[in-house]
Amino acid sequence: MTENTVPTSEFLLSVLWLGHAVSAGVAVPVGSGVAIRHQDQEYLATALHVAEPCGFQPLVRRYSEWASCQWETVGTDREADVAVLKTSTANLSPLTPRYGLGHVILGGVGRAMGFPAITDLREISHVAEIDGLPVPLTTLVSAYVRPETNAAARIHYTGGYVNAGFSGGAMLLPTSTGWTIAGIITHREGVIRNLLRKNTTTGELEEDSEFAYSEPSGLIRFADIGVVTDIIEGAR
Repeated sequence: MTENTVPTSEFLLSVLWLGHAVSAGVAVPVGSGVAIRHQDQEYLATALHVAEPCGFQPLVRRYSEWASCQWETVGTDREADVAVLKTSTANLSPLTPRYGLGHVILGGVGRAMGFPAITDLREISHVAEIDGLPVPLTTLVSAYVRPETNAAARIHYTGGYVNAGFSGGAMLLPTSTGWTIAGIITHREGVIRNLLRKNTTTGELEEDSEFAYSEPSGLIRFADIGVVTDIIEGAR
């Protein structure tokens, strides 16, 4: 197993909260993004379905402050649900995290790093923002799936649960040399259930959509970090 049992600061500081402005001084969170440095240039990788609602001009937040940047779209991969942006108006992360996808240790645990949605308080009852830093949630690397052939989009899964808002965040996996950003979180496949209530008129039990909740189980889908570097290389 790796020497590092928890992600270190370079990973925490590389994940940003993304949102879009709805009025002066008011922003709505949309998802998460990951700052990586590739060949001495800093980029922001996120899910395409996070970047699009922001018009590819997301606000970024860390330590309770939303900031605007002037973004250039480097490229997208719709099949993988990934977008890569860059900006010259802000430094996204003071540290450079390791990224890549090789020699992943199966049978261990990974970390999904992102910011939980705050639009539905019922869904985030078990997690909270930690001093403006992303929340690390445990994933099961034993459920990790790496396609063997022709994975053009290079989609992988780990067992675990993430909240809405983790889209665009970082999937960290343990390797023989330490933690690495293995991919960009794009989707969750959890189990949705509804609690039952008794109809006061008929006396029968029926589903109550007001108390719908997501069980903390399922699969987390993420796009191989190689999708990000391919987009960058393809734009050069």
